[in-house]
Amino acid sequence: MATYVKVPFSTNRIAVVAFPNKCVYCELPAETKVVQPVEGQSHYEDNRGRFVTKSYSTKVTIPFCKTHMKESERNNTILKAINILAGLGAFPIVLFLAPLLGSAGDNFILLVGALFLAIMIGVGLVWIITLPLKYLVSLFVHSLKDQTGLGFLGSGVLGVKIKFTPKKDALLFRFVNAKIASDFSSLNGVK
Repeated sequence: MATYVKVPFSTNRIAVVAFPNKCVYCELPAETKVVQPVEGQSHYEDNRGRFVTKSYSTKVTIPFCKTHMKESERNNTILKAINILAGLGAFPIVLFLAPLLGSAGDNFILLVGALFLAIMIGVGLVWIITLPLKYLVSLFVHSLKDQTGLGFLGSGVLGVKIKFTPKKDALLFRFVNAKIASDFSSLNGVK
């Protein structure tokens, strides 16, 4: 069961966090650290009626034992391979839709619409292919579930995922290890 910890920003969207000097996954003494980037976006309409996208990013340093650092790196390689396979699986279907582009003829609006539709279907297919592939692989690579956290979008490594809260006023940490989450909460003065 995952444990969530919310760490509010101090000033200027800076979250100063401290981890216990233990592997974030197994609680053994930390032997190495990884710097994990965390990114987010918000979309809104400004006072002139323009659609604005604002990007946020920060970095968090996470402690690991050497064993779980290697396992986290291996899982990232597996996840990248799954995404590539999903893209390769969707590509022939998008090519099948390519004749739609030819049927648009000289009508530029139809051509742009058909191209947009083909791209959106391709992206959707990649998503549809990726989720079952991740699930199937996680049946054989148990720790993959602890790294991907389906349904929790954000940056993650083995044992912890991090994302911005919807209001972008804090970071939300999702820990696999409840003891590490408790120690992390105490170190950072949050509940």
